[in-house]
Amino acid sequence: MLTKNVLVLGLDEGDREHLSTIRGAQQMRFHSLAEAEEVVGLIHYDIPGLLERVQARIRAFPERIDAIIGHYDFPVSTVLPLLRRELHHPTPSLEAVLACEHKYWSRIVQGEVVPEATPHYSVFDPFDDTALLKVGLDYPYWMKPVKAFSSYLGFKIRSSQDFTEALHRTREGIGRFQRSFHHVLAKADLPAEIATVDGGYCIAEEIISAEHQATVEGYVHRGEVVCYGIIDSVRRPGESSFLSYEYPSALPERVKSEMRRISERVMRHIGFDDGPFNIEYFWDDAADRVSLLEINPRISKSHSPLFELVEGASHHEVVVDLAMGNAPAFPAGQGRYAIAGKYFIRRYQDAIVTRVPSEDDIARLREAIPDTRVEVSARQGEALSALMDQDSYSYELAVVFIGAQSREELRENYRRAEAFLPFEFADPPGEQTA
Repeated sequence: MLTKNVLVLGLDEGDREHLSTIRGAQQMRFHSLAEAEEVVGLIHYDIPGLLERVQARIRAFPERIDAIIGHYDFPVSTVLPLLRRELHHPTPSLEAVLACEHKYWSRIVQGEVVPEATPHYSVFDPFDDTALLKVGLDYPYWMKPVKAFSSYLGFKIRSSQDFTEALHRTREGIGRFQRSFHHVLAKADLPAEIATVDGGYCIAEEIISAEHQATVEGYVHRGEVVCYGIIDSVRRPGESSFLSYEYPSALPERVKSEMRRISERVMRHIGFDDGPFNIEYFWDDAADRVSLLEINPRISKSHSPLFELVEGASHHEVVVDLAMGNAPAFPAGQGRYAIAGKYFIRRYQDAIVTRVPSEDDIARLREAIPDTRVEVSARQGEALSALMDQDSYSYELAVVFIGAQSREELRENYRRAEAFLPFEFADPPGEQTA
């Protein structure tokens, strides 16, 4: 069997590990088209420079290129269609990807086909001194840029004072995506109502009062929409930041069926094809209402270890199959565990990190709870506020991936795992207590 060459935009060690689990990986070679450091966690994204570099690498590649893939959000998700189009590889169109990623455009197309699942919203220029008057929503509501990720510059607005404070922080930080997103928008055929709304705009959205949140992972291949997994996103009561992701979902089957139905309608309406997606939802059990939060034209890498633990392979397999023009045949129930979770260890105030878990700490955890994976974000000697791409209300210290045979065992395993992962902190300069 001939070896397949797969070029990865934003390849990191985690991707290499996940890709090694997919069926047929022995007949594939995964090459870095760009290292993760070139496309992730940057202060500014140079889209013309990135395109020039990777296009040169593609031209210089000495063998046949069978697929180009990537698993990150912007700019990877929007650059991939441009690269694949030049090679005549299967790909969603740039316009379909942007109709998912541009939060205002996405709300427009959602409202056209699933108005019952689309919250009220408005768009505004954060540099307009009369912006507050143009929101037109009752408090509270969410405010966020039309393009960002990881809840960057996302704020819950309860009053005009909240809005003023959020506007100040948004004006300081929104330029991080504005120019680069504009470069991508300029390469697309945009509807008239989108053409003037670039990455420097914000969207305000009605808050959906619901305790339950879940994500549908799916793909479209030659017009057929397939939803292959639903993952619960769990928060502590009264908090905006996530406590965990748990797979498979514990939601009632009728609710999961409704999420699949909405996903199929929306992705067909957008014209998205030959690519993976994930869609985040809320379910209000009292009103029995499913509401669509956002669409991402990619897999969620956060869910990859969960699929490995439960299904036996990462859903990176779906990405590779689609990029090669094949219909995915993702495995089911071939993992070691019935349920898996990704748990977040967080801190809610800034601090200097004086200790993080050592390799020995993590080894003892893995001995006590086999197959557990730990990824530490906090860095010893640095302030938590220096971490990139955090949400607006907490700092992510680490994440822990765990498998179990029941939901009760899963959560008990997480409580046990925390004891193996010591963090220590000091007050940041200027905040020492007497």
